[in-house]
Amino acid sequence: MIIQYFTILFFGISPGELFIILLVVLVLFGPRKIPEIAKTLGKGYNELKKAQRDLNTEIQNYSDDIEKETDKFQNEVKSVVDDDHEKKSSQNTADDKYDDEPDKPGDENSDDSDDDLPYPYNRNRNLKA
Repeated sequence: MIIQYFTILFFGISPGELFIILLVVLVLFGPRKIPEIAKTLGKGYNELKKAQRDLNTEIQNYSDDIEKETDKFQNEVKSVVDDDHEKKSSQNTADDKYDDEPDKPGDENSDDSDDDLPYPYNRNRNLKA
């Protein structure tokens, strides 16, 4: 059970292999250099974490800016669409006051929704005129 825990903990390295690796490091660098190496590795790891935090902060700031811009754009589009809808509804009510007879589909004065569409979609309307 304990051996399985160590092999999972150290990515498949058994405790015997780990002991041999530590012994080789001790022989190669000596007891005086190991603390300095560990200190250097710790500083490098801290610098890496700091850079990662800074990068995450920058990404978060940029994504917040983009989100604000998209919200602003959506609100502008919504207000334009609402204003256009209100203008059309007010025109329709004003036209209805003076028009007793409803528009016929073939009538040239009829208000088709095709007028608002770009060219490829209102082709039939352009051909009639």
